[in-house]
Amino acid sequence: MNGTPRKLKLDKLAINKFSPTSLLNSIKLRREGPLSLMTEHKEALWSTYSPTTKPDTSVLNRLINAGVSPRIEESMSVVNNEILRRHFLELTTNFLAPFGPYLRTTTPSEGTSPFVDPPLLPPFHADEFINGLAARGPGKFLSKRMRSNWLDLYR
Repeated sequence: MNGTPRKLKLDKLAINKFSPTSLLNSIKLRREGPLSLMTEHKEALWSTYSPTTKPDTSVLNRLINAGVSPRIEESMSVVNNEILRRHFLELTTNFLAPFGPYLRTTTPSEGTSPFVDPPLLPPFHADEFINGLAARGPGKFLSKRMRSNWLDLYR
């Protein structure tokens, strides 16, 4: 992660579909950087954060623009909500999968007492975990969504 500030636009919160024009405008604004604040008033949030993952354009393109009437808008928001829930469920499941051995608890056998301590979880060592991930590779799911080093997600 480098120390150059990034600009997050606050004035356009609506999700727009990808277009070459919007890409060129965002590149131009990024190039201007913080100096653009000296010439005119712009509402923006400046941060050194740079995203690790790429936006999933297939999900963004499936989102439906809400219509004019409230009834249509409500039904479209239900559809969009379901699309986004499935997308983030898939992201979360795939992100947490490497932690599986550390999060699984061993099921106690029948006849155990509720007063007995549960079995201990295996110890977690961050360096061993990262080395194990590096040896396995990112996998198909992460490799198509990553903008930079995929191990940065787990650091």
